[in-house]
Amino acid sequence: MKQINCKALIKEVGTNRTWTESFSAMVKDDVDEIDYCRWVVESFNNSLKPNEHPREILHVRNSSIKGPILHNWKKKSIVTEKGGYDIYQCSNCGALGKRHGLSSTVVSDKKFTAFCKIK
Repeated sequence: MKQINCKALIKEVGTNRTWTESFSAMVKDDVDEIDYCRWVVESFNNSLKPNEHPREILHVRNSSIKGPILHNWKKKSIVTEKGGYDIYQCSNCGALGKRHGLSSTVVSDKKFTAFCKIK
């Protein structure tokens, strides 16, 4: 058995509502943070009450990671989007960002910056 501590960025399906939830549990050694969070959300979705929306996980982060680390941006969009930007995703934390024009700077989306401890 091992202790896991993680935070998950959760989205309510069919709405634009997102939030961060913290998870802490004793799990079997072969269960990781993503599997545990997936199980919790799946259990919630299987027991929905009338007028409740299902939830989905956008990102899971291990809470034991301390201190800032750098984003590792990988281009996600195949072609430049309307508006002249490319979509990037961080391989370290899953955050999404945009690179405008020929700039080398990727700006992360605001909904990820509160959740992400990465610079």
